[in-house]
This record gives sequence, structure tokens and C-alpha cells, in this order.
Amino acid sequence: MKILRSCRARLDLRDRPRVTLFQAIVGGIRQGYWLLDKIALAQQYESAVRAEAFQVWRLDVRGSAATLTCEDGNDCIVRTKAVPFTDFPGPGITLWCANNTILLPSEY
Repeated sequence: MKILRSCRARLDLRDRPRVTLFQAIVGGIRQGYWLLDKIALAQQYESAVRAEAFQVWRLDVRGSAATLTCEDGNDCIVRTKAVPFTDFPGPGITLWCANNTILLPSEY
């Protein structure tokens, strides 16, 4: 395993959210890179999402399907998307997106 000198790994999208190193590792272990991509692409293509400076992203897994929800931090839903198939383990995960960075709530 390579040791990265930077504490943040940049997504391959110009001026798009960064992912913390820990989240990049978790993405690899938990097959979660697709989730990070969905959050990053929403910043670029969805104006309602982009308008929120702070976002709470929740992935709720039920069996082999899931729901991905973006909230504004005050429990107001900005976007919801059905994920018809996922192999993401466990009941899901909550991520925050703030200051152009995707991170775990414990990393804020």
C-alpha cells in the first residue's frame, strides 16, 4: 500500500469536492467509490445541491437496494435518488459535504 503524503485525495473533477484520505480508503474497502462519485457529480450537475454550502448525504440500504438522500443540514431534503442495486455493506452511511470536501461527520 502506498503512503500518500497529502492528507486529502482529490477527485478527478476540476474544482469538485475533495475526499479525505480516510474516506478514500473506506471507499475502497466498502466498495463505496460509486457513492462518492454520485455526491461529487451532484455538485456539478444539480443546481439545488450546489446551492447548499453544507450538505448531509445519507445512504439507507435495504437488502440490495438503497436510497440516497441529500439534506441541507436542517433536515430539509434537497434531493432523493433511488439506487436499485447496491452491494454496499451494512445499513448505510452518512457523509457530509462542506467547503468542497466530502467527509465523515467525525472528521468535521
